[in-house]
Amino acid sequence: MSIQNWSEGVILVDLPGGPELERELEKVSELLLDRADCAVLLDLSNVSILNSHCLAILLRIRRQLQICGSRLVLFNIGTRAGGILSVTGLVDVFEIAGDRSQALAAVQANGGNCCARQGGSTRNNSRSRGMDGSCGATQ
Repeated sequence: MSIQNWSEGVILVDLPGGPELERELEKVSELLLDRADCAVLLDLSNVSILNSHCLAILLRIRRQLQICGSRLVLFNIGTRAGGILSVTGLVDVFEIAGDRSQALAAVQANGGNCCARQGGSTRNNSRSRGMDGSCGATQ
């Protein structure tokens, strides 16, 4: 897995396929305990199968980001993974872009994330977190 800080408010993650996927999604979720004020773009080009645990982790990541007014964008979704998202109805839940440039354009068009526009600082990961995992942003 490759995690890149694309800009101050955007994290780009290239996910692996196969059995490592669940473990790497958990790492992304753990990273967001300190960085939920950034938009997260997940590259699924190496992912062919999304099992129920992976879907649950993706939903958790989405919620972690939404609490802070940030976004999760999935992109480069293959036919099999896209079919799973479609059959489960999650294609309507997740924000999906065709490729990396479309995903970046989607978040940059809106300023990267909502916390920055609401007056919250995205610098130095200064958000305090509550016991429930919330980012402490004033909404």
